[in-house]
Amino acid sequence: MTPIPMKGVIRNGKVDVAEPIDLPDGSEVLITDLAHGAFPDPSDKDRSMTPAETADILAAMDRVEPFEMTDEERASAEEAPVVTKIKYIANCSASVR
Repeated sequence: MTPIPMKGVIRNGKVDVAEPIDLPDGSEVLITDLAHGAFPDPSDKDRSMTPAETADILAAMDRVEPFEMTDEERASAEEAPVVTKIKYIANCSASVR
């Protein structure tokens, strides 16, 4: 499903949009609330974040709980790239034969 960015305002419990939406009747839509009333502009993607946006991101990062791993899980995660590389080389060698 491709997002269709559309501005709207809630009035009397319903979304009031400025222009018609080209979707068939009965279509389900997902409506999300935008922080600070800001509407993302696709041409805006290369701009720097505002101080408020930076503060929001940092606050969200502070709320993330640390990821705890057992010693066994850590050892398995550390060896996984090596095992993957060995399997890849073995598969390449087998296909060359």
